Amino acid sequence: MNSKEKIQQMQTELQIIDRKLLSVIEKRVKKSLKIQDLKRRADLPIIDVIQERAITTLVQENTSLKTTEIVNVFKSIIELSKKEFNLQKK
Repeated sequence: MNSKEKIQQMQTELQIIDRKLLSVIEKRVKKSLKIQDLKRRADLPIIDVIQERAITTLVQENTSLKTTEIVNVFKSIIELSKKEFNLQKK
């Protein structure tokens, strides 16, 4: 296999991983929406700063990647969940 073919194969593998990532992120957002809805129905605060910090700590303690960057990825996913919840309320 030449370099071009190897690159194409690896790019295809990356696309498979990207699809899996997207699926997992969608599942996470949907689960978060259910939690937010339950909180709303129970008249509890939607935003849970303690839980968000726990997620940040979990990420920091379990990654070999550049911590700041991967934490930002998770913060973006959390923000996505909040925005999706606000869209559903409309």
